[in-house]
Amino acid sequence: MTIRRFFLSRPYSAIFGPFFVLKPRLFGNSKRLTVSNRATVNNAFFNTLGGKIEIEDDVFFGQNVSILTGSHDFTKFGEDRFKAEVTEGNDILIKKAPG
Repeated sequence: MTIRRFFLSRPYSAIFGPFFVLKPRLFGNSKRLTVSNRATVNNAFFNTLGGKIEIEDDVFFGQNVSILTGSHDFTKFGEDRFKAEVTEGNDILIKKAPG
């Protein structure tokens, strides 16, 4: 039984309750996030405010992983940094390791 199937199984639900612990979260535009059907992201947090995120086949995340495209201009300081949002160019591509 895979880990995902175990967490969705009745024995797990009977022990820990009816909540779903492997739900990923998204902050930003969902059109900027692509996750392969063959990837396992568990309860990852994705921030797409600063670019696109693509997760390819056979990628596996552990628990509580954050994939952040960034949303502030690091060349600025203080309040200027807080207000200066980067909305493009911080794309992330995660591939299966070669081998």
